[in-house]
Amino acid sequence: LFEVLGARERVVKEIGVYKAKNNIPSLQAARFQQVLDKGIEAGKKEGLSATFVTELLDAIHKESLRIEDALKTNP
Repeated sequence: LFEVLGARERVVKEIGVYKAKNNIPSLQAARFQQVLDKGIEAGKKEGLSATFVTELLDAIHKESLRIEDALKTNP
């Protein structure tokens, strides 16, 4: 699980660099809502509650935003 999350965050760094160079805000609320909705549906198929999926994806998203914002202040 942590290897997958680490790989995801390495991609987040690449995206963060792109966003920083192009003055794109880290938070894309509409896009995150799409990801959240899709995650909740996928979680339901696995017997996971919407609350659990939301909390998990929120935590992952917060870490991604932290990484992207750090890149903007420390390129």
